[in-house]
Amino acid sequence: MINTTGFLPPQGFIDTLPDDYVRAAHLRNGLSALFTSRGYAGIETPLIESHSLFQSGPSRMPESRQWKTYAPDGSILVIRPDNTTPAVRLACARLTNLPPPIRLHYIQTVLRYPSMSAPAASGVELRQAGVELLGETAPEADAEVIALAIEAIRSSGLESFQIDIGQVGFFKGMMDEAGLTDIDAERMRALVEAKNSLGITLALRDAPLSSEGERSRIASRLQTLPTLFGGIEALDEARRMSGHPRCRAALDNLDAVYSLLRERGLERYLSIDLGMVQSINYYTGIVFRGLTGHLGQPLLSGGRYDDLPAALGRPMGAVGFAIELDQLLTALGRENPDSGGDRVSVAQPDDAAPLVTLAVAKGRLALDTFARLEVAGIDCGEARDPGRKLIVDDPTGRIRFMLVKPCDVPTYVDHGVADAGVAGKDTLMEENRPLYELLDLDIGKCRLCVAGNEERHREALRAATYRVATKYPNIAREFFARRGQPIEIIALGGSVELAPLVGLSDVILDIVESGGTLKANGLSVLEEICAVSARLVVNRVSLKTKTAAIRALVKALEVTQ
Repeated sequence: MINTTGFLPPQGFIDTLPDDYVRAAHLRNGLSALFTSRGYAGIETPLIESHSLFQSGPSRMPESRQWKTYAPDGSILVIRPDNTTPAVRLACARLTNLPPPIRLHYIQTVLRYPSMSAPAASGVELRQAGVELLGETAPEADAEVIALAIEAIRSSGLESFQIDIGQVGFFKGMMDEAGLTDIDAERMRALVEAKNSLGITLALRDAPLSSEGERSRIASRLQTLPTLFGGIEALDEARRMSGHPRCRAALDNLDAVYSLLRERGLERYLSIDLGMVQSINYYTGIVFRGLTGHLGQPLLSGGRYDDLPAALGRPMGAVGFAIELDQLLTALGRENPDSGGDRVSVAQPDDAAPLVTLAVAKGRLALDTFARLEVAGIDCGEARDPGRKLIVDDPTGRIRFMLVKPCDVPTYVDHGVADAGVAGKDTLMEENRPLYELLDLDIGKCRLCVAGNEERHREALRAATYRVATKYPNIAREFFARRGQPIEIIALGGSVELAPLVGLSDVILDIVESGGTLKANGLSVLEEICAVSARLVVNRVSLKTKTAAIRALVKALEVTQ
């Protein structure tokens, strides 16, 4: 018998089978016809681009995400990691005879290594369909592109979706008003994008602000920013938050674009989100994402990026979007199982209120979580004693509990299989998934520490190799790298304290509760990294598609603190 294992595609790549090919071809052809009918000419760019195109400026992409090769003369080439930059390069270099506005569309593949911070969202081989409108800066151009994005999704047959619209200028204005440095502003951006209220508070402790009152005021604003999503009323709340000229200009622009889309009768597809601050060094104005409850990740993203054409030698406005075709096909299969796609059946309560799926780490953390929910009046009886079941519903059918291993909670939530989850901060730091951290539950409290024998630790620091045994290799790597300390990581699944006792490691990095186990084995805490407790995390899409239900869950957990 022939072993065909060696003939499978590399990890991250897939074969397209006949039925899937037909569905994908139908989708591609339909989108291309739509874009063409709206005046967007089709283009194709080379699979291989110059590495220098993605090295600096607005088009810069992390080296760790690029697939590289070499030309015969030794120059570095890169397999196309993005479609927008090559399309704009083509327009700037080859379409100089065309006066703006220039409308282009493409349907082609990009190849990039997954992002370490968002492995579930980033993929490897991505089939995309997108448009670029170049040479226009007015709100009408933004509205035209967003309207076309809505039309494209609707034309595919998907009914359940929404477009979130934000404006990066609002956040940039808040950073200007606060007087934060670029480094501090980028830290704030990442925390706001993650909706990490606790992290915002901690980061501001080190920010160079004039007074504690100013620190408190800015912290309050930034913690509110992630909650600024919803209808047009979100703009009124944002105007009350800041009167900075840059903030006002951003809100006026967003209001104008929203009004134009409303005139087109598209309001039912729209939601405003001023906490959407991803890639603010690339985007210059309007940003938007397409979301559906059938997926845990966006199926479309876009925005205004006026700096890119200027960097490529032809200053002009630019706005566009890209649809992730495989994500869209998955959503279509889940919305219409008879079409042959993924079949996902999710029970809903009788009154059609959204069901929230909560992933809970098995063990004491689950019991503590159930206790909190029961104080709020939620019956967790079956979840406490599920037998062999891994999925159980509360009697009302409004909460579905998934009982999983602690390390798997972030994975289930990131992929959208669970809407929310309860996990220790240590697990969240180790997994580093792009989740919204909404609440510190103040349970499961302990410390993340470096521990060992003090004398042996000092000797090891002088040696060529410093060995660290841990269940948290990613945290250990980042922690010691910040200190410039080279280490050898010894990954263990349990009984980490044993490693230094038998000479396997010099120190350990682990959570410490009482310190009793360390003391009993002649070890002590050498350095505390951070305090750890259980956090409620939420999937980014679920927060938008099940807002009321998730807010009710947050409130239930808040009132019991």
